Amino acid sequence: MNPAERIQLVQAVTRHQSMIQAYAYAVVRDFHAAEDVFQEVAVIVAERWETVPTGDGLVPWLRETTRRKALEALRKQRRASAVLSESVLEKLGESFRPTGPADLKEALATCLSGLEGPSRAILEARCGDGLAGDVIAQRFGRTIQSVYSILKRTRLLLAQCVERKLAGGVS
Repeated sequence: MNPAERIQLVQAVTRHQSMIQAYAYAVVRDFHAAEDVFQEVAVIVAERWETVPTGDGLVPWLRETTRRKALEALRKQRRASAVLSESVLEKLGESFRPTGPADLKEALATCLSGLEGPSRAILEARCGDGLAGDVIAQRFGRTIQSVYSILKRTRLLLAQCVERKLAGGVS
């Protein structure tokens, strides 16, 4: 695989990030664990790029690799009782479809527009202005712990909202 093909492979995996995370989340039922699963899948792609299929073979390979890594994450968390049956995993896998970047951007924009109050202001200061947590705390008259707590809750709410939007649900 030449360098241009490797770049295309990385771009394809990046395009499928939301699909990988959504499938992982459906298995592990934990947003942060789903992010970890995506990272593990990305590492596998980076380490074994010579053996990763391209073209029509990529999505099935990503689906299977995501399923295995998600189940592994459940075992590590000792949540084996939460493992879904093989038939349910198969049904989930059938819905494993790419989501375009435009869909993700639109969902995020819609969810961001619903934010208001301190959550929005603090998120804008952190992500939009790039301010450090201590600067934000001072600016808004809060403790640094409360700023980080608000950021954590806001990001979680946004992630859940985006997931619902991408799944076709109502926020």
